[in-house]
Amino acid sequence: IEGHIMNIAVKSAFQGSGLGRELLKIALKDLFMKGVKNVYLEVRRSNKRAIDLYEKAGFLEYGTRAKYYQDNLEDALLMRIELNSASI
Repeated sequence: IEGHIMNIAVKSAFQGSGLGRELLKIALKDLFMKGVKNVYLEVRRSNKRAIDLYEKAGFLEYGTRAKYYQDNLEDALLMRIELNSASI
């Protein structure tokens, strides 16, 4: 079983407070409890803050989707994490 994170968003006034990290942690734990083994996501190459969040959670980059975002044709980084008791 695999999962895909579509969106995680934190209102700008609360960014940097750890709320995004907690949302991600809760989502990954819930997916793990449901038997999900791998979780995938796409993130804008320019979104360094989100990339840092995902990397700290254990996500690894495994590819790129060229011109993925239609609003500015920015590339998306493809990231994944293999869930196990140590990763959540």
